[in-house]
Amino acid sequence: MEKLNEKLYGGTIIIAIAILTSSIILSYTAIKITNQIQANTVNNNKKLLTINEASKHINLSEEEILKIIYEEEKQLITSHIITRPRFPYLKINDKYYIPKDLLDEWIKDANGRSY
Repeated sequence: MEKLNEKLYGGTIIIAIAILTSSIILSYTAIKITNQIQANTVNNNKKLLTINEASKHINLSEEEILKIIYEEEKQLITSHIITRPRFPYLKINDKYYIPKDLLDEWIKDANGRSY
């Protein structure tokens, strides 16, 4: 009988540890998901995006976005005209910012364009 009580006690401890561990893991996961949702909500409400945020928003690398901007600036300097809709951006103190609503419009109008 004493051996049975020891086994029950040991089993109870193992189950308690398993429940505690899974609770900690679930809590951590819930906190992480909540933080991601809050970060996405903040980014969705922003009017101006950084190059990094814009790259995540449209699934291009930062380098690809900067290449588009630099190519358009170069074309404007050399030929003074751009025949397609320009990539929307503002340059403030040597930093680029992209208006989110104009970026979304630019994407919609980008059908068939190549850079």
